[in-house]
Amino acid sequence: MRKVLYIGLTFVLMVAAAAGGYFYGNKTGSARALAQRAAFVAQRGGGGFFGSAGGQQPGATGGTPRATQPRLAGAISSVEDDRLELSTQDGTVTVIVNDQTVISRMDTLKAAD
Repeated sequence: MRKVLYIGLTFVLMVAAAAGGYFYGNKTGSARALAQRAAFVAQRGGGGFFGSAGGQQPGATGGTPRATQPRLAGAISSVEDDRLELSTQDGTVTVIVNDQTVISRMDTLKAAD
């Protein structure tokens, strides 16, 4: 009887240790992935500036939270079908837009305005 109890207790402890290891690893992996993504974005100019001059970037996808979507800043130099050419601080970048792409405009105002 005692032997069965010890075997059962050992089995329960092993399952608990395996479950704890799984959830700890899952959480740690997610944290590492977020840190690597943040480092990747920071290397490329911080606020989501991607690629080198002449690179192509897809528009924002519907499932991506707005704070983590790729962002570009620049003046639109040409429009052709679903592509915009932006003149950015890093050069010209071609952006492929879709239905979920958000385009906004910023203007400089004076105190008198």
